[in-house]
Amino acid sequence: MSNAILLAVISIVGFITAYFVYGKFIGVKILGLDPDSETPAHVYEDGHEYVPTNKFVLFGHHFASIAGLGPIVGPAIAVIWGWLPAVLWVFFGTIFLGAVHDFVVLGISLKFSGRSIGDITKDIIGRRARLLFLFIIFFALALAMGAFALIIALLFNDFHPQAVIPTFSLIGIAVVMGLAVYKFRVPLKLASAVGLTLVFITMYIGIYYPFALYPYFAKSDTLQTIESNVKNDTFIKYCYVTDYGDSQLKQQKSFAENIYTYDMVMQTNTELKKNKQVPIVYHKLIPQNAKVMIAFFEATKNTTVVDDLKQASKQARDTWIYILLAYAVIASVLPVWLLLQPRDYLNSFQLYIGLGLVYIGLFIGAPMIVAPAVNVHSHLFVRDISTGIPAMFPFLFITIACGAISGFHCLVSSGTTVRQVKNERDAQFIGYGSMLTEGALAIVVILACTAGFSSEKSWGYFYRSWGAASGLGEKLAAFVDGSANFIAHVGIPVEFAKTLMAVMIVGFAMTTLDSATRLLRYNIEEIGKDVKVSALQNRYIASILAAVAIAFFALMKIGGKPAGLTLWALFGTTNQLLAGIALLVATMYLYKNGKPIIYTFLPMVFILGMAVSAMIINGIDFINKGNTPLILVGGTLFFMAIWLCIEAFIALKSFRQQKQIQNKE
Repeated sequence: MSNAILLAVISIVGFITAYFVYGKFIGVKILGLDPDSETPAHVYEDGHEYVPTNKFVLFGHHFASIAGLGPIVGPAIAVIWGWLPAVLWVFFGTIFLGAVHDFVVLGISLKFSGRSIGDITKDIIGRRARLLFLFIIFFALALAMGAFALIIALLFNDFHPQAVIPTFSLIGIAVVMGLAVYKFRVPLKLASAVGLTLVFITMYIGIYYPFALYPYFAKSDTLQTIESNVKNDTFIKYCYVTDYGDSQLKQQKSFAENIYTYDMVMQTNTELKKNKQVPIVYHKLIPQNAKVMIAFFEATKNTTVVDDLKQASKQARDTWIYILLAYAVIASVLPVWLLLQPRDYLNSFQLYIGLGLVYIGLFIGAPMIVAPAVNVHSHLFVRDISTGIPAMFPFLFITIACGAISGFHCLVSSGTTVRQVKNERDAQFIGYGSMLTEGALAIVVILACTAGFSSEKSWGYFYRSWGAASGLGEKLAAFVDGSANFIAHVGIPVEFAKTLMAVMIVGFAMTTLDSATRLLRYNIEEIGKDVKVSALQNRYIASILAAVAIAFFALMKIGGKPAGLTLWALFGTTNQLLAGIALLVATMYLYKNGKPIIYTFLPMVFILGMAVSAMIINGIDFINKGNTPLILVGGTLFFMAIWLCIEAFIALKSFRQQKQIQNKE
């Protein structure tokens, strides 16, 4: 066993040191940032997209936009290889790859009048490369946000209905804060204090008053049946068991299959934890949770209610997707200061507080890591047959993207963020600092998923196979349960802590959705400019097209499954491909400007190597399984990536020839 506190301290000290040493070096020696230079936010200030912003507010927006579910889900899966590989990749990947990637792209974009990394590619490599990069970005954003919209709908409907009221209340609070600060000149500290107070009040309300959409689509008889059980206190007395752990509960009497009295489960779990055995995994019977209600009535053999609930649940999920898309369209065209910026700023405080509580609980509880340093079923270059765990190389480096290096971040850095930077000296704090903070989040996720359990057996329940570890519920449950156990040491009840973390997770998924929709709008406008279609350059038309593209991946079906989920297997590699291409463009820029390239070239070679290797391995797997959609889309992306690299090589060769001619003259 290893001490989780020691690991946390080493990581935090390392990140802080890297910020002041390596981050400063990149900013001064590589990017040549000038505090006296006028930023695009000042040059093009329009009160809509270009808005000079306080660096702390912009840090909150940028951090909330890049964080999302990525630094939670990725590390929560990756500990299946063992905690040591995950920690090493997050620590060194964040400092030398991810933070450099985010910071350098932001710095270069500042030098190019706030243009996106895709648009800048034309000046650095060429027009064909620009168009290729823009299409790769379009696919990656549309696919990711389609899947995100679907995931948020699932979280609202099937997992955490407690998050609905806090999530949507935050939108109204953010608008009021934006108006207060920018129109009525209310001091930022006062507006922040009031806004945060309201945010936490709505979180409290949401926890005790969950909201569900499925009742609006269910039959009256079904609702009467549920209401009858509520009046009889049935749902309070019982809970739904999904795994029996080391208990003998399955052999004992119960209300129905998988349904047991809440008191019985609590007493059994207390004994199991005392003996360091695997506890029972259960869910409270919350009437607003469609998934649990379906499970309850399936257990009680009420097929009529089950059939109606399944249909109502599907309609509710689709309705949530439409609501989310409508919100995303509106958010993408409003001035950044009115909604996007204050919403992300306030939301970032949820994470700071959640992260702080977890770290404080970690130091008070002083837990030991119960997971293995390296899983005996993980292998460097081959898949494990018995558990299905993929080869560590390259899939560890694809699984943990946010939290080490993520291509999506280059779109945020050179998209919304660069247009709000008040002074070039703020770029290190925002670009490099935000990524280090995300690394700290990824570290605490790893600790929650490895030291937040009572024993290695308990940890093994969540990580017994690749299939068990990679399901959405299991990923989030491992983090929520582990972090809640840490927070309990602060004096907060475990059940309340679980809900608190769940609300935080859903809130961050929403920030990514609205920011990415705006970025997709920018992308469509840039494509329209390149292909000379003026309609695509209209912000309203581009926003609607962005929503349509997202809706395709969220709602359209391929083989009976949503297109986004079917094609999600491509996102991990595509995301890291974006990071590699962004570093390629950055390296070309530095080379042309006579700057040292080693600090971006080596990260580029590594992450491109991992992404291309994973694409080839996955491609062979898709071919063997005859998965036509994945073969076609994956093959197209692979072809475009190789083509773009060839374009870069041609541009480099041409530049060197021109330089040789100039030297001779």
